[in-house]
Amino acid sequence: LALEQSVELLPTRRSVLEKQRAAETARLERAQLDVSRCRVTAPFDGRVESLSAEKGQVIGAGETLATVHAVDMAEVAAPFGLGRLSGLMAGRARLTLEDLTLDEAFQKALGFEARVSLHAPNRTIEWPARFLRVEAVRADTRTVPFVVGVEHPYETAGPGFRPPLTPGLYVAVELSGKSRPGTLVIPRSALRGDGTVPVCDEQDRLQFVPVEFAYAQGDVAVLRSGLADGTR
Repeated sequence: LALEQSVELLPTRRSVLEKQRAAETARLERAQLDVSRCRVTAPFDGRVESLSAEKGQVIGAGETLATVHAVDMAEVAAPFGLGRLSGLMAGRARLTLEDLTLDEAFQKALGFEARVSLHAPNRTIEWPARFLRVEAVRADTRTVPFVVGVEHPYETAGPGFRPPLTPGLYVAVELSGKSRPGTLVIPRSALRGDGTVPVCDEQDRLQFVPVEFAYAQGDVAVLRSGLADGTR
C-alpha cells in the first residue's frame, strides 16, 4: 500500500522538481546577466581622469562610475563677447535654420579657422584646431561659447617640453575668418575721432582724409573705403 502511494506521488514530486529547476535556471541566467553587466566599456578610446566606484561596490542605475576623456580629440569651449564677434560675423551670408542645425553646413558657412595656444614660461605652445560649433548665448556674461577641437592632442606631447592638451589647462583660442576683398586694415591709433586718417600727399604734406569705418578689433581698424593700398 505504501509503495502504491509513493508511485502515485511521483508525478507530483516530478512537477515540483521541474518547477524548482526552472526557478534555479532563471536565477542562474539573472546572475550571469548581472556578471556581464559588471564589465563597463567606454564607446571610445579615452583617458580615465577619476573613478567614482570601487571594486565590489553595488552601483545603481544612473550613478557615475568614472570620468573619461577622449584621446582622439580635445574640445575647448572659448567664450567670446558679443561685441568682439562683430568683426568675424560682418559680411557673412545669412544663415538658415537648416544651416544652424547641420554642423558641416554651419562650419562651411562661417569658414572660421582656429588655433589653441598655451602660454608657458618663456614660450608659447600651439595646436592647430578645427571650429566645431557654437553653443547657446550665456545671458549672465553676454558671451557666446565657440567650441573648437584639437585632433589627437596626445600624439605631439613630449615630457619636459610639450604637454598634452588635457582638461583643466588654461589656454587661449584664436579665431580667424576669410580675407575680405575691398577692405583695408590700419592701426587703430591712426583713426581719428572725426573719422579721418592722417596721410602724406605727393609733396610730403600732412592731410586728413575722411574714411568709411567698418569695425575695430584689438589694435587694428578695418576700413570699407577712403584709402588706397600703399597710401602713406
